[in-house]
Amino acid sequence: MTSCLYQAATLVFDQLAFLLPDSDEGMEPSADPVAVMVSFEGPKTGKLVISTCRSLLPILAANILGDELQPTELQQMDALGEVANIVCGNVLPAVFGPKDPFLLGPPRAIDPAAIPADPAAEVRLVLEERPVELRLFVN
Repeated sequence: MTSCLYQAATLVFDQLAFLLPDSDEGMEPSADPVAVMVSFEGPKTGKLVISTCRSLLPILAANILGDELQPTELQQMDALGEVANIVCGNVLPAVFGPKDPFLLGPPRAIDPAAIPADPAAEVRLVLEERPVELRLFVN
C-alpha cells in the first residue's frame, strides 16, 4: 500500500505540478502547516490526507495553473485539493484493483492538528525543500 501511495504521489506531483521529490532525510516537520482531505467510498471506505507547509502552495498552484502571476489563496488550496483528488483516484485502483469503482468526495481543507494517527499507509516527500506528508486511512 505504501509503495502504491508513493508511486501515485510522485507521478502526480511530477506530471501535474512539475515537482520532483527529494530525500526527506533530516527534514523538520512543516512550519505553518496546511492539510486537505479526500474521503472515498466503495469496496472500502476511508480518506487520503495531504499536509505540507503553506509556503509550498504558491509554487504548487503556479506550476499547475501555468501562470506567472501570484495565485490567490483560494487557488493555492484548490491546487493542493486537486493533487489530493488525483492521488486518491490513482492509488485506490492500484491498491484494491480496478474491478469495483470508488466514489471520491470533494477535497476539503482540514485542521492539520486533527489528522488521526495510524494510517494504513504513509509517505513523506520533500518538494522544493519543503516537507509533504500523504496518509491513506482505510476503514
